[in-house]
Amino acid sequence: MVDQDLQRYAVAVLFVQLGVALLDFPTSNRAHPSSVAYLQLSPKWQDRLGYSTYFPMRVRWDIWQNVVVPILQDNTLRVQVGVNLEGVAFNNDYKIQLTRLESALRREARVQGYLPAETV
Repeated sequence: MVDQDLQRYAVAVLFVQLGVALLDFPTSNRAHPSSVAYLQLSPKWQDRLGYSTYFPMRVRWDIWQNVVVPILQDNTLRVQVGVNLEGVAFNNDYKIQLTRLESALRREARVQGYLPAETV
């Protein structure tokens, strides 16, 4: 895992929270869960929020489950419900949120052993 991955995962978390990213687990069934989480932008938003080059995005299942899901479930990191995105550019408020999410993902990745411990 590298910094670029954390940036991509932060965008994925934000867009899932905003309801503009669609999540799928291809080839998943009861006997064999999917080995990847697959995210794509809702067609309505593909060219409107920026970051379209990040999508479609594939995330390994173990990273999704162990690093991304805990951040999605952390209510202190959620964006406001009911944010109106119509005609809104991707502004500084979202960039601030992306920075917060990326930092939280980095911490979680270290805790889960996907990144080395921070050195002083």
